[in-house]
Amino acid sequence: MRMRSRLLVVASLLSGLAIAAPVGAQTAAPAPDAVAVAAAAGSLPELERLAARGDARAAEVAGRILYTGRTPRGDAVTRDLPRARAYLAQAAAGGSAEAAQLVARIDGAVDADAADQSAYVPGPYGC
Repeated sequence: MRMRSRLLVVASLLSGLAIAAPVGAQTAAPAPDAVAVAAAAGSLPELERLAARGDARAAEVAGRILYTGRTPRGDAVTRDLPRARAYLAQAAAGGSAEAAQLVARIDGAVDADAADQSAYVPGPYGC
């Protein structure tokens, strides 16, 4: 009798599990974050494509890469402040305070460069 009652308990537990999670039901794995994948791969073209579709996070990462001249992996890219500013401005419009600070820093650097050039006075001998 004891064995039979144990079997009934085990059978009822198993049927309860079958109700809770039907056979064949699988939990879907979360989709990989496209921005994180592109940033980890150091793929500036992919980030730019995502930014063109309106992804503010991709725009921020692309802007940072162009601002610093380095991918998150440390690969060198050509610095491009005008493009960096455009992407960072997009990210700032999307709510990124850090991107807004970088835009202000780029604007300050551009203004400082213009001021330095206007204050330049060549030496008497072209030195």
